[in-house]
Amino acid sequence: MNYAETFLQELQERRALYGNDDPAVAETLNALGLVYLHMYNEIDQAISCHKEALAIFKSTQKQHALKNLAMTLADVGRCYWRKGESNQAHSCLRESFEVCKLIQINDDDPIMYSVSNQLRMLSCS
Repeated sequence: MNYAETFLQELQERRALYGNDDPAVAETLNALGLVYLHMYNEIDQAISCHKEALAIFKSTQKQHALKNLAMTLADVGRCYWRKGESNQAHSCLRESFEVCKLIQINDDDPIMYSVSNQLRMLSCS
C-alpha cells in the first residue's frame, strides 16, 4: 500500500466515523493533498483535496478551525504557485495572511513566516 492509499483508507474511515463535514476529515484531506503534491507531483489532485478541506474548515464555527483554515489556504496557494498560477497563489496566500492576522498569529509563527515569505517571493517574480 502506498502513502496515498493509506490516507485514502484513513479518509474513508474518518468519513464513516464522523461524517463528511468533520474537521478530522479535513485534516486527512490536507495530509492527502500534501502527499499528492510532494510525493507524486499531482498538483491538481492536491488542490482538490485542499479545497475540500477548505470547505469543511470554512463551515466549522470553531476558533481552532481558523488556524487550520489559514494553513489550508497557504497549502492551496503553494499548489497554485507550483502550477505557475501566480494570481491564484497570491490570492490564497493573501487570504491566509489575513486569517492569520485576524486570529492574531505572531509574525514568528511558522505559518505566518512561511506565508509572508511566499508572498514576498511572488511579489518579486
